[in-house]
Amino acid sequence: MKNKKELSKQEKIALLSSKSQAKLEEIRQQQHFATLEEAYDYLIGFAKKN
Repeated sequence: MKNKKELSKQEKIALLSSKSQAKLEEIRQQQHFATLEEAYDYLIGFAKKN
């Protein structure tokens, strides 16, 4: 199995719990992102700033 740094965004999203995936979808809709990958990037960027 690949380590976490080698996983694609889609693979990382697939590893999230169903609750986390649902929250990511909610953020995608609220922020008007076209894809879950964009919402994922947004959250990762936000987490790195704080």
